[in-house]
Amino acid sequence: MKIKLDKYEQSIARAAELYRPATAKERQKIERVLDKIRKNRNINIRLSDEVLGAIKKRSLREGIPYQTLISSVLHKYVTHQLVDVESIRRPMKISSRKRKHPISGATKRAS
Repeated sequence: MKIKLDKYEQSIARAAELYRPATAKERQKIERVLDKIRKNRNINIRLSDEVLGAIKKRSLREGIPYQTLISSVLHKYVTHQLVDVESIRRPMKISSRKRKHPISGATKRAS
């Protein structure tokens, strides 16, 4: 008796046909990557109710758990990927305040 598969089951069957085992070298590479991303320490941290509340609100907007958000921010900080938005906006604000005088073409500060 032949079993009829629905479209989802057929896609799984097709994917299974494409499966090939990883080589030893590929397995080692995968294991090294997994070792780097595995969480291996628990910490306790004291935060004010105000800060924790703000983190929880932000995590809801981002659609991730608040502890994951905290971990992500810390990771970005230690890998120098955390960006201070104000340090980027400040030069933009300064340059937008300057404008050219319509007749002389001289730079003039906006009041």
